[in-house]
This record gives sequence, structure tokens and C-alpha cells, in this order.
Amino acid sequence: MTRYKRFILLLFMFALFAVVSPVITFYVQGYRFDFKEMSFFRTGGMYLKTTPKKARIFLNDKALKDGTPLLINGLLPKNFHVKITKENFYSWEKYMKIESGLVNEAKNIILVPDKIPENPLFSPAAKLYPSPSGNYGLTIAENNIVLVNKQKQYSINLQNAHQKEQITYTLENNQTAWTDNETRIIAHYKQDNYILDFSKQTITHFFIKKSELKKSDADEFIQPLQVQWHPTIDNSVLFIYDGRLYAYDLRDKKSSILTDNAIYYKTVSLTLNSYIYYMDNLGLIRKYNFITQNDEKLSEIPLNYSDGDELLIAPNQKKIAFFDKKNRKLFLMSNGDIKIINDADFAQFASDSKKILYGNKNKVWIFFMEDDDEYPKKRRGTTEELASSDNGDINNAFWRAPDNRHLWIAANDLYFTELDNRPPRNTYTILNNISSDIFINENEIYYLRGNALYYSDVSPQ
Repeated sequence: MTRYKRFILLLFMFALFAVVSPVITFYVQGYRFDFKEMSFFRTGGMYLKTTPKKARIFLNDKALKDGTPLLINGLLPKNFHVKITKENFYSWEKYMKIESGLVNEAKNIILVPDKIPENPLFSPAAKLYPSPSGNYGLTIAENNIVLVNKQKQYSINLQNAHQKEQITYTLENNQTAWTDNETRIIAHYKQDNYILDFSKQTITHFFIKKSELKKSDADEFIQPLQVQWHPTIDNSVLFIYDGRLYAYDLRDKKSSILTDNAIYYKTVSLTLNSYIYYMDNLGLIRKYNFITQNDEKLSEIPLNYSDGDELLIAPNQKKIAFFDKKNRKLFLMSNGDIKIINDADFAQFASDSKKILYGNKNKVWIFFMEDDDEYPKKRRGTTEELASSDNGDINNAFWRAPDNRHLWIAANDLYFTELDNRPPRNTYTILNNISSDIFINENEIYYLRGNALYYSDVSPQ
């Protein structure tokens, strides 16, 4: 080859490089050329993650080679219909918008089994009362009170009809307190107080005398209010009497006053500290630290307490809500701000403390107390309707722990739905024709059908 030809070839290669290099660079960066519009545009992407994994993906009815989890690049900026399937599970569908240079996400997809086995646990069972964590269900059957879940069953024989009537009343009216391991329960009925120890299968009956409160020398029994276990001292309880909050040692029968200004309280135990949140005689919410004995005022607006009202405390303890059940009002308090929510029959904080669900017989809503940056993003102060019923048969709703992106809705049937409101919202019927007696511990569902207690596992394995 002559020098001239080599020179021409070199010029050609330089020219080719000058043309191809930007094209390759643009391509790698996601740019494509639209021949209709005669212009460049940038592609986007989509990330899909499911539980369980290895589910099949369809984009606009076209099957992809790889399953979940999957990052899909090079997508045109437009809407895509996404369908995810897996054998023995309901399908999941969503319309997802792809934007130039961005990756749209759906990384909290829970695939629901299409067949849910129903396992009888115990019969007869007339009523079901959940433990605070949902690990156990409590029911009274004939002359026994039974604590049960799928692994264990404890039973205590009730001594007489009077005792059965009193303990049933305490359960119906939420006048019980559970230890952390949930095998010991205090049930208090007027002046009668019972300790149900399921690990020992015993019932202990105790009373508190006026003389033990150093109020008088009288031996007459008092009627304590809101008897609960002491969060830091074994075999001790807390209770309210005559506007004072007491700590009482069950062994030596001695008492001490924590505050002389309380009409309602709730305890919270943490690894390093334990607290009492209480309402004082003025209707203000306060916080008492057992370790430092610091007493902090949390609210400025006085509230009215009635029997059955409840103080809800977010897991991070930075937000609280007073639930006025008689007037169906929820008072949300955070950083000095207060929001009043009306027409609420039930409410529950999410475990991330960023949002709260609430609802009534007709609807379920989510209120976002902080910005939520997961798709689809929500701004602080947003209220979103999650579910509705024309029949007015919604009994309750529960967060699916621990992901905070899905909920259970209990009506005449049990439903599972997602927080993701991009259409369509995937909602599945899990169980049919169940009673309002139901509690859920992550993927374990306990419920009554007829006079029997059942258990179902909906783990997406």
C-alpha cells in the first residue's frame, strides 16, 4: 500500500472515529434517535423486585427472559403495562411511567399465594382477644381460658362462674395488661385483680388496701384504675387511684406515688429507658422517665378523657395520638403541631413512624406525617384514601409488618392491599366469611369461623 493510500485510510479512520464515538457515548448514556421526530431522546429504566424472587415479567404483554429482581434499561419514555406472574401466586399488575434519564421502581411487590390453607387450632371458641404483639390469641372456652398460637397452647381452669364473668368483662373492656413475654396477664375488675400465669397454669387473686397507700389506716379494698405491669420492676404494678399514679410491689405490699396528677397513662419500655405517657388533671399529655424521673409536657391543648379512650405512641416516640373513641376523633401530635382527624373508629401507626392509618365502617385512609420518598412519593400532610366499602362492613385495618407498604383490611372478608396507588392498586381477597375477631402477626392470621379458632399462613415463600 502506497503512502498516499495509507494517508487516506488514516483520514477515513479518524473521520469514522469522530462520527462513531459520540454515537456510542450517547448510546451508552441512554440516548436514542427518534426518526419520526428527527431528534435525540434519552431512555429510562425500571427496577422490579418481588417477594418471592424469580417471578416472570411481562412488559406490554411481552415476556422477558430474566425474572425478578431485575433492572431494565433502555426503555422509551412512555407508559408500560407491567405484569408479574409466578406459579401458585396471584398475578401483580401496574402501569408504570418511564421518564428520560430516570429509573422507576416497584421494589416492594408482595406476591400473594392463590390458595390459603385454613388450619383449625381450637374449638369451641366464642371470642378472640389478641395479645399486644399478635403472637397469641386468648379465648374463653367453657370453664377454661386458653392462650394459643400455632406452636403453643396454654390453658387455665376458671374456678367458678363468678370468676369467669369477671375475667370475661375485663377482656371485653380492655382492662388487662400483659408482660413482655405475654404469658402473664393482669385482669382487673373493680376491686378484684387477677394474675393469670399461663406458664404455671395458675390464677392469683389480689386486692389493694387503702392502708397500703398510706392514705388511711383502713383495711377496706380500693378499686384501682388501669392496673398494668411495672415496666422496670418485677412483680410490681402501676395503677391510678384518686387522681394519683402509684407503683405497687405485689410481694411486700408497699406503694409509692409517681405523680399526684394523672387520670390516664400508658407505659413504653425500651432497651435503655422506660417511660410513662400520661394525661394530667388538666387534660395535658406528659411524659415521665423512670430512670431520670424527668417529667415533660408534650401538649398545650387540654383534652377530655373518657373510659375506653387510648393514647397511641409511634415506635420512634416522636409522635403521639390521643384517640377519643367516644367522639371518634384522633388528635395527632408531633413537634408541637396538632392535627384533628374526625370519623375514626380505628387507627394504627406504621412501624416507620412516618404515617398512620385510620378508618371507619366505610373507608380506610393513610395520613403521611413525613415525606415518603419511596415510589410513588408522598409529601408530608398528604391524606390518601386506601379502601372503601359500599356496604359499610369494614371492621379494622392493620399494617403488614415490617414493610409499611401493605395493609390488611378486615371486613366480612379479609383483604390484602398495597400502598402503591399507581393504577391498578392490587387488592386480593385472602379469606371469606370471617368474623370481626381477627388478629394478624406479620404473615400469620388468626380468626374465628363459627365456634372454632383457625390459623392461616400467607408467607410469600
